[in-house]
Amino acid sequence: MRNNGKVKPNTACKIGIIGAKEVGKTGLANLLNGYLKIIGAHCDLVPETARNSPFLLNEGSGIGTLYWVLGTQIAAESLVQERRQFAICDRTVIDLIPFTICGLSRRHGVTKDKIRQDDKVTTVKKIIKSYLNARPYDLLFYVPINQKLWKLFSSPDDAPLQFEIDKELKIYLEELDLKYVELKKINSSDRLSEIMDSLRKLYTFSLESKLGWLGKVMRITQQAERLKV
Repeated sequence: MRNNGKVKPNTACKIGIIGAKEVGKTGLANLLNGYLKIIGAHCDLVPETARNSPFLLNEGSGIGTLYWVLGTQIAAESLVQERRQFAICDRTVIDLIPFTICGLSRRHGVTKDKIRQDDKVTTVKKIIKSYLNARPYDLLFYVPINQKLWKLFSSPDDAPLQFEIDKELKIYLEELDLKYVELKKINSSDRLSEIMDSLRKLYTFSLESKLGWLGKVMRITQQAERLKV
């Protein structure tokens, strides 16, 4: 991938995993990244950049948070996309708007409609739309809120915010007129199978067919996870 020490441009497949907080995006992104590496794909993970934000998140987030995360997310995605065949994004630039709208609405005690019309937010939306036109996500996978898992793992205090973000995300996806795949399964391994089914329609993973034991491992893992839920 390097020529005289310089990174050579590449048309990587960029995969975005989107959804509200605490729905399993990070675990799924890591699982997909690990599986693709096992079957020989040249891939890497774009971690959730918001985790490293020097600014407050969620209800404490401000416009500074939005600016910082947007710039960092674009830089991280671009770096992996230039170097790998597959860039797997744990959250995307798309997620920033619903998280910001809900956070600012709670922080300032104003309606979400007012935040949507804010000049700074609309400016960032234009930047995101321009970025999506230049470097779109080849595949978007939406992870919905699962009621059963939410009761097990999410804090009761997060419930309203989680559902607010989920609703706002759907509004923004409709505004952007983006196509996405809603994952129907509950378990991570079943969700991985859903994602791989979509990927196999576009790409051939020759090594996957040779590693028959992987299928057995996935089936055993799926059965074990179903017993837990």
